[in-house]
Amino acid sequence: MLVGVALLALAAGCSSSIEQPSAGTAGQPEEEALLGPDTPLGDGLAVVAGTNLVGTVWPSLSGTYGGESATESWEAVLELTGDPVEVHNAYVEQLRDAGFSIVRGRHACGVTYVSSDRSFYAPPGGAEPEGADPSDVGCSVEGAIVEDGSTVAIARVVTRRTAADHPFGVYVSHVSVEVERWAPGVRRGSPQARPFDPVPPLAGSQVELAQEPTPPPTPGPGDLIESDGVEGEPLEVVEGSRVLTPVATEWCGTTGYDALVAIDGPDAQAVVGDYRRQIEAWGYEQLTSEPVRFRGRAAVLTRHGASGAGTVDLVVVDGDQHEPAYLRITRCRD
Repeated sequence: MLVGVALLALAAGCSSSIEQPSAGTAGQPEEEALLGPDTPLGDGLAVVAGTNLVGTVWPSLSGTYGGESATESWEAVLELTGDPVEVHNAYVEQLRDAGFSIVRGRHACGVTYVSSDRSFYAPPGGAEPEGADPSDVGCSVEGAIVEDGSTVAIARVVTRRTAADHPFGVYVSHVSVEVERWAPGVRRGSPQARPFDPVPPLAGSQVELAQEPTPPPTPGPGDLIESDGVEGEPLEVVEGSRVLTPVATEWCGTTGYDALVAIDGPDAQAVVGDYRRQIEAWGYEQLTSEPVRFRGRAAVLTRHGASGAGTVDLVVVDGDQHEPAYLRITRCRD
């Protein structure tokens, strides 16, 4: 924990030259926090048309396989502005160009329909159920790089958008791009090269899902970070930090949310400490703390949790003379 504190102190010191920018318009991402098409993400991947990188690329809590941890693990969260199926197809093509073979059965899109008493599922362009409106579209793909019978990299891209009139008030219009790197010999694998058949376009009433839904207001200092359907105490946005984009619902466990935050000025350590104290006031305990160096910057990944109440992950990436420090808050309810 002392190492984590030291890294946060470093983040505070490196952020001292950042000027405080003006707040963005409610419900709209701050333009300076969005990086557009062709911005490199890593491992041969980049932002595609119809998406914008929000803030920064994040180190992620690495999983284990056979007792071994990934050598590197990162995730990018992107604002989805284009047609979700077209964006999905573009990332699948990019994965293949970067040397990833598409894992069998891990490349698909689906549209969910909701009626008064049940839900339905249909592929893009497929037959639509009567008496139900499309509530969201989701696409996912997984790819792997296999060398000498060993999987050395795994990539996952998940694209999701909810309808403007989602029956439960849920808002998501984002893309997640994740990559894990593994040392040779840790994970067995075999190449699964196969022709890439693009997912067909949205059709009929599904076409409305190609349009951006109206985002909820972006919370400012003193406002509450909360998402429809998430029970429990909300977090208050700490003075000195800025939520960069409307808070999206996170489908983990039952429900949750994902908040992306920038921290300006020299007090990053104090700001993160204020968020942590709020979480601990709920009765959550720190379960893990993982200090890392990520692309030349110090970062700390922590997880807090309580029995039956879920988890809150905090990822802090330190600032430098060009960028503020960044904080990602991911809350998952059990």
